[in-house]
Amino acid sequence: MKELDFTAELQRARDAVGLDELAARLNVSTKLVQLWSHGLAAIPVRQAVLLIDLLLDVSASEPLPYLD
Repeated sequence: MKELDFTAELQRARDAVGLDELAARLNVSTKLVQLWSHGLAAIPVRQAVLLIDLLLDVSASEPLPYLD
């Protein structure tokens, strides 16, 4: 089974909510988030789903570029 690369998504979420909040939302330590962000550990499916949900929440709260 091929592992999916979530480094860009982790960075985007980290930029949006901060490292501590991201770790809290994914129910893991900040150290583990850092390992995932650098591609040094595989992100489990449960945390990947939580990450996608967080990114959808962040995207929903951002203004739409064509409405500015």
